[in-house]
Amino acid sequence: MKHINAKDVLPPDLLAQVYEHVPRGGLLYLPRRAAAARIQRNLEIFRMHSAGKTITEIGERMLVHRATVYRVLSQFVPKKRTAQGLENGRA
Repeated sequence: MKHINAKDVLPPDLLAQVYEHVPRGGLLYLPRRAAAARIQRNLEIFRMHSAGKTITEIGERMLVHRATVYRVLSQFVPKKRTAQGLENGRA
């Protein structure tokens, strides 16, 4: 993807705010909107699971397949076999 000069596309007040967070003109990565939305969805799935919701409840609420819920949770929750192996001193 081609680089774009921020001063050519951002209003001056927003550019000033960016400089407050990214000093000395460092590089800033902006994820695609779809990726950001997916990250939010995955965090919400994790929150619901942490609150005690079942996989079926989460899938129905988030309008995703149960397999998707399992896949997302595998990113956050360690597998039982791995956790048990570490607790028993095995790698």
